Amino acid sequence: MKCKKLLGAICLFTTCAWAVPAQAYDSNLNDRHGYQSSSGTQYQYDLSRPSDQIRYSTDLNAQRRDQMSTSTKRHLDRGAGQYGGGIYD
Repeated sequence: MKCKKLLGAICLFTTCAWAVPAQAYDSNLNDRHGYQSSSGTQYQYDLSRPSDQIRYSTDLNAQRRDQMSTSTKRHLDRGAGQYGGGIYD
């Protein structure tokens, strides 16, 4: 009897664990195409938001994308006062 209850509890636990999305905690749904500027450029972060500034400051991949980007639209965005980070070319 104890074995059946234990087995049932394990099955229930694993079913519930698998039902939770992988990014349930503070997923920041900004991850992919989170910010689009008026020029149509897609960025991961909207740097006018303090929370995105913090995330961007620790996201080396997003910073590297910005450094490697050859997009001329970034200059248009900056001129319009729009600051995105983690560009998606």
